[in-house]
Amino acid sequence: MDKPKLVISQSLIKELLRKGDELPDHKICYRKIFAKYILGLRTDPSDAMKNGLLFEDLCCDTNNNNIELAKHNKSGRKLTTELRIEQQAHIFKEWVRSVEGVVNETNSQIVIFKKWEVDRKVILRGVLDIFPFVHYDINTGELIISILDIKMTGNITTTYGKFCWGEPERMDHLQAVFYSYLVRDIDYNLNDALNPGNNLRVLTESIRNYFDSGQCTFKYYVADTKSNFDSDVIKYKLKPDDFAEMHESIRKTVFRLRDANEEEWPANPNSINCLGDYREGTFTCPFINCSSRLKEREI
Repeated sequence: MDKPKLVISQSLIKELLRKGDELPDHKICYRKIFAKYILGLRTDPSDAMKNGLLFEDLCCDTNNNNIELAKHNKSGRKLTTELRIEQQAHIFKEWVRSVEGVVNETNSQIVIFKKWEVDRKVILRGVLDIFPFVHYDINTGELIISILDIKMTGNITTTYGKFCWGEPERMDHLQAVFYSYLVRDIDYNLNDALNPGNNLRVLTESIRNYFDSGQCTFKYYVADTKSNFDSDVIKYKLKPDDFAEMHESIRKTVFRLRDANEEEWPANPNSINCLGDYREGTFTCPFINCSSRLKEREI
């Protein structure tokens, strides 16, 4: 089976929408989207992204991200941030043991494809940090199967910006809804065709009734890089309209992408699209040779 031309991820949807609302035109550059999601071009991750990627690797005992953080200029020793990330990974593993869970390279960074039920020509794709995470509820002792997403942040108590973990109810939780949808009615043949050698059957077939019946939960494990080593586990509870709103977001995304394809992915050069804005969580465009690219920031 050839890979489909239109593959939608939750991160791609967020390039065009925020909580289901379309972003203003000045924040969207379709040529940048084409470079990232069709050509697969990438820029070097920011320092904050590197922290998160290293945290993932340490938590899962993998080296999938192959991250090397900067060291002390003179001594070559690890900086404080890296030491704190290592300590937070140790705390994470202690939490996993406390709920009798298992996290390793076998159930980490799991790729899942799914045909969108509204338009079977559209394929949805997600990379789940840890799945399935089989564990016991620390309060009730009940057996739980979860999608576990690992987050590293600078401040777990912040109430500002897109990643306000101090008030998580204000955040955009499309990822939680999207991933919860992906694990229902897993199409193993589709995944074998698009991702040969995947481990989905071994990981999930014996417990797929949990996913198909909607019993699989979505949890964030959030840790920060401050000196007091704060961390939190946040369970996202699906709302009655979540899937309907997700489908509408996918519909809007597909419509805009197909229009962009017909227009040959037009560029929209400005400081945010070309050079990024860390406050907005927007990164430098990876299309270095774009003829429309701005090379200086405008204010």
